[in-house]
Amino acid sequence: MPETSPSTVRDWLRGIEVFARPLPAFDPEGAPAEPSELFLAWLREAVNAGVPDAHAMTLATVDECRRVMRTCLSLG
Repeated sequence: MPETSPSTVRDWLRGIEVFARPLPAFDPEGAPAEPSELFLAWLREAVNAGVPDAHAMTLATVDECRRVMRTCLSLG
């Protein structure tokens, strides 16, 4: 981590590679009609892959007027 001045931190963050590996393909036409089915499939995949804290996520919703993001910890 570099010095903590805003411009140094900004430059450091901009130097970090984004999406360093290919992103998985996603076909919206092949998604289940019920969003919870897709969510659970993704969650199972993350847990099975050993992703730490796979139950921690950011949920984003949007309507005609606003965007809302919530950080969630799913505990069942």
